[in-house]
Amino acid sequence: MILAILAFGCVEKKSNDKTARLFQPIVIFNAGDEDKASIAHLLNRINTCSPKVIGINFLFGNNGQVMDTTLSNSIKGSQNAVLTSIYQDEAYFRSDTLFRSVAAGEGLIELGVDDKGIVTKQMIFVSIADELKWSFPMTVASYYDADKSVVTMHNAVADEYYEINYESGEDFMILEGNDSTWDCSSIKDKIVLIGFLGPGSKDTYSIPGGEKKYATWILASCIRDILNGDFKKVN
Repeated sequence: MILAILAFGCVEKKSNDKTARLFQPIVIFNAGDEDKASIAHLLNRINTCSPKVIGINFLFGNNGQVMDTTLSNSIKGSQNAVLTSIYQDEAYFRSDTLFRSVAAGEGLIELGVDDKGIVTKQMIFVSIADELKWSFPMTVASYYDADKSVVTMHNAVADEYYEINYESGEDFMILEGNDSTWDCSSIKDKIVLIGFLGPGSKDTYSIPGGEKKYATWILASCIRDILNGDFKKVN
C-alpha cells in the first residue's frame, strides 16, 4: 500500500530523549496555523541567514489575494526553495503555478506503509507517464550536497522502496516560526524545512516501535538517510 502524506505537513516537537543526537544539517521550523503572509515573513527572515536549501511542506492555493503575491515574492527571493507535490490516483496535487513558477524545484512525497499501516519506506525516484520524477527528500538533498545526490542516483532504482532508518539515534533541531530569539548561526548553510507542527495529533503517522511521528519529521528522516547513503532496498 502506498502512502502519500499530504503536504500540509507536520513536524515533531523536540525529542524528549535527552540522549538523542541532533542531525546537524537539518533544521525544522514550525509554521503553526499561520497564514500565507506570516509564512512569507518567516521565509524572508530565513532568507537573510543563507541556508543552502529551504523545503516547504505545504500546498499553496491561489486565492488572488495580496498575501498570495507576498508569499510568491518571498519564495522567489529564497535560495533554492523546494515545494512538495503528491501524485495519487492518477492525479497531481500541487501548489498553484504562481508559487511553482518561482520555486527552485518541486519533489514528490512518496512514502510506503507495511501491512499494519506503519510508515517504513520511501521511494526516491518515481516514474509517472514515462517521466522520471524525484522525491521531495531527494530534491532537497541534491541542493544541499550535489555529490552525494549523484551517488544516490547511481544506487537507487526508480519505483523501488527503500527502508527509512529510524534507529539512527538522531533527531532534528526544531525552531518555532514565531520565535524571534533564534539567530542565523542555527540555519546558515543548512537544510531548512518548514511545515505545520500542530498543535494536536493530526498528520501523525505510526513508525516502527509504536511511536507516532509527524509528516515533516519523517521527511527529514528520509533526507538524512539519503545524505548518509543509508538506504536499504525493501524486498
